[in-house]
Amino acid sequence: MSVLVDLKQPCLQPIAFQQIQKHFSDSAQTYEQGAQLQHKVGQTLFTKLIESLPLCFAKEAVINQRADNSNLFSISQHNLTCVDLGCGPGLFTQQLSQRFNKVIALDLANDMLQANVSAQNKVQANSHALPFLPASVDVFYSSLMVQWCDLNQVLHQVHNALKPNGRAVIATLVDGTLFELEYAWRNVDSDKHIHEYLTIEQITSVVAALPWSKVSLDKQTEQFWFSDAKMLAKELKFLGANFVQNRKNKGLMTKSTWQKMEAAYHCAFHNDQKQAIPATYQVMYLKLKK
Repeated sequence: MSVLVDLKQPCLQPIAFQQIQKHFSDSAQTYEQGAQLQHKVGQTLFTKLIESLPLCFAKEAVINQRADNSNLFSISQHNLTCVDLGCGPGLFTQQLSQRFNKVIALDLANDMLQANVSAQNKVQANSHALPFLPASVDVFYSSLMVQWCDLNQVLHQVHNALKPNGRAVIATLVDGTLFELEYAWRNVDSDKHIHEYLTIEQITSVVAALPWSKVSLDKQTEQFWFSDAKMLAKELKFLGANFVQNRKNKGLMTKSTWQKMEAAYHCAFHNDQKQAIPATYQVMYLKLKK
């Protein structure tokens, strides 16, 4: 017996999602060049996932599942299904495939899915409208994606799609991320230059609104070093993570404006011993059991 997933289910596409989709589609071929944070966080999240699962969730052999046709996707009820939610170019799709019978790589950006050569099953969809029937998924793995979404809507979708006792592990960025860059820009103008991240309190409140049987939240700080602000900006652009919603000035930045920001960044945070500037990320790990 199979659970049928209708891939034509309509998804929400507000203007912000269209812009986010374009940013990440444009960065599909450069993403891995700047993915040092993504690799580190993704591996930590993968370890947390494996540690949280009962032994029955492991697998001994990979079982590939094919699409029945262009409109319907078949998921066997007798095999464990893991959704790589916001999979990007598939940094961890292969590792997940070595653990679970079926891995579905899901992303908003089709170019990211095309770059994900590890995925056998690819679904282009919006995480605000997941194309899965209720209680049809065993595991959700989502690393550094939900900060671009409405966390409340995503968690409702995930909770609805999970089977009883199903697991979701999620890594996201929280308030305080890239505070050095935000500080440097505040010395230049009042425009928004950094994505607005949720606070720990906001995330805790959203999680508590759903009837999870078990919840674990853990925050960790990651810091990376760059020769200058230009190299940090280059990495963010490679990742497609340079999108800032509601930014007032969308025109080309003048050289003098950029230099003022660079000078403020260097003056406040440059480490003489390392001959570099830091970029700090506040990472929240969520382990959820339905």
